[in-house]
Amino acid sequence: TSAPGPVASLEWCSRVAAYVGTKIPPAKLVMGVPFYGRAWTDKRLARAYKHSAVLEIIDEQRIDDVRREGGVPWFTYEEIVSVTLHYDDVISLVSRLSMYRDAVVRNVAFWRLGQEDPAIWQCLQLE
Repeated sequence: TSAPGPVASLEWCSRVAAYVGTKIPPAKLVMGVPFYGRAWTDKRLARAYKHSAVLEIIDEQRIDDVRREGGVPWFTYEEIVSVTLHYDDVISLVSRLSMYRDAVVRNVAFWRLGQEDPAIWQCLQLE
């Protein structure tokens, strides 16, 4: 239901870290770091359609081949969909981890190992 954007923007994570830093002792605080992306489309096509909406599609798409299966009508049409994909790479991950360090966040957890930019492992320093 939100606009396209990252799983967790650096700005949002910074606000969360600042807030929870005042509520949770640093030794108990663990901030999550996403190793995956999220795709957003400009059209939501997989949904329920009321009859009037189906008729609009038939008209707009100039459908003239409505078939029946088991007595139920169906048709196929093609739709162009624009996809926007936000993801984290080594640069955004290092920025996020640096921001957490500056916010005195001592612990992070990665979700989900195996989905990350492999270059991140060369950038990490264990303290």
